[in-house]
Amino acid sequence: MKLFDVSIYKRTYTEEKQIIVPVTHEELIIEKKKLNQKGEKDGQIETTRIPLSEDRIEVNLHPTVLRMFKFIKNNLKRLYMLLKQ
Repeated sequence: MKLFDVSIYKRTYTEEKQIIVPVTHEELIIEKKKLNQKGEKDGQIETTRIPLSEDRIEVNLHPTVLRMFKFIKNNLKRLYMLLKQ
């Protein structure tokens, strides 16, 4: 006599996660201010930016096992007979 019909299966799904990380850049700024013939500032500024350093981001995924299961197929017919008596 069959008592139960059991199905066990595993489902795998993917989800997307967003991480907001502040990234720092360092640069050297050179400002050239144009002077007129009298040596006074003319108001024109030429700016040159030279990158010196920056933070780089590295993302690593580490699969982690949360739970382990062991399934044993057992004949429950004997248990049913014992309970019936």
